[in-house]
Amino acid sequence: MGGGKPEIKNFRKNFLSKKEQMRYKFIVSLEGNSFASNLIWAMFSNSLVLAPKMRCETWFMEGQLKPDEHFVLIDEQNLESKIEYYMTHLKEAQELIDNAHSYIEQFLDKRKEFHIGILVLAKYFYTSKQMDCPKEILNLIKG
Repeated sequence: MGGGKPEIKNFRKNFLSKKEQMRYKFIVSLEGNSFASNLIWAMFSNSLVLAPKMRCETWFMEGQLKPDEHFVLIDEQNLESKIEYYMTHLKEAQELIDNAHSYIEQFLDKRKEFHIGILVLAKYFYTSKQMDCPKEILNLIKG
């Protein structure tokens, strides 16, 4: 095809598993039609996560993530310069990785996550008038 956009096959690369991706110093995390599905495991890896400003909010509370504290904020113009910077500033890169690991820790308590999930369901069923709640539960979910 002449003079137009390059064909998509020129940009296609072989599939890399999570394990293979984690061998690299950097992992790019991009939102698709919804949230960036690799963000959680990428932040749990020992790679530095590169991501544009996030638009979607999930259970992972992406809105609480701080650019250049938990991940490297990238855009179309700065990707290459950010990689070059962190290739030579390894201590700063490690600090971001450590911050990402600290952020992830709050989600690793299975008992706490279970109870939060129950409270979310209780609030949903209560506010949609599908369930009455005991006073103790109402005190937890109102607000």
